[in-house]
This record gives sequence, C-alpha cells and structure tokens, in this order.
Amino acid sequence: LAAGAALAFAIYAQVSALVLLPILALWLLRVAPRRLARPWPYAGLLVALVLLLPLLAWCRAHPDNPFAFQLGGRHELRANPGHLLQFAGYQILLASPVLAVLAVALGASLLRNGWRRAEPGPLLAGLSSIGVLACFALHAATHRRFLGHWTIPAYVLIIPVAGAWLGGAS
Repeated sequence: LAAGAALAFAIYAQVSALVLLPILALWLLRVAPRRLARPWPYAGLLVALVLLLPLLAWCRAHPDNPFAFQLGGRHELRANPGHLLQFAGYQILLASPVLAVLAVALGASLLRNGWRRAEPGPLLAGLSSIGVLACFALHAATHRRFLGHWTIPAYVLIIPVAGAWLGGAS
C-alpha cells in the first residue's frame, strides 16, 4: 500500500514516473512471482489510483495538463539516428564519465550473471536504470528535441548499487 502511495506521489512530481510500472512488474515477476497472486500489489495500484483521482479530474478539466504536455503534439516525430550519438554524449558528459563507466560495468555484470541469478536490489536498480535510459534513448532517436538531464534519475539508482558492487569487489 505504501508503494502505491509512493508511486502516486512520484507521478504527481513527474509524469514520467509512469515508466516505473512495467519495471516494477518485471522485477516482481523475477523476485517474487507469488506476490502477484496476492491482492497487495493490486491494492497498492488502487491506492495510487485513488490518490491520483484529484490530478486526473484536474487534468480532464484543463487541456494544458501535464499528460497532454508530455504526450501531446508538442513533440515532432522525426527519426534521426544521429540524435542517439548526441544522447550518448550528453549522458557521458552530464552524468560524468566515471558514472557512465560504472553504469556500463553494472549492466555487463547483470548480463553476465543473468536474469535468474542477479540479486534483487541490483536487479531492480539495473532494470530501472535501463528502462529510463531506453525510454529516453528512444525519445532522442525519434524526436527533434530532447534534453540530456532528463535521464538523471537513472543514474541516481546506479550510485548506491555501484558503491555496493565496488565495495564487494575489493
């Protein structure tokens, strides 16, 4: 239930927090598939929905709401693979080269250890980071405008996992 409330508050803060839903579902499928047979994950979603009702009602009454802004026609679709290079450069420069190298090393470690053997904490952080980066990389490749700092939440999740990983490596 607390996770549902946290999800609602995250969506109030930033609509792109909706990216977390499929990531959390994948994580639950891997770490605790039996929990999906219980009512609690769905009760948490219901709590999120109830908490979001005022926002949804306000959005329905205002055409310039955050959902319309994020999903509306302000983005011009234009495939440009060159934007992926620009996106990668932004990530290396804005997140720092050290953090970018750690992110690649952690991703390689998750791939090497595999989906089934990965520890739950690093797996969630890895899925979340990869999900956020993949969404914005796709956006960068198909839209005229993107900003490099949009992906910073992906790196926030990598920092504690990288610290634990580096601590265990020594």
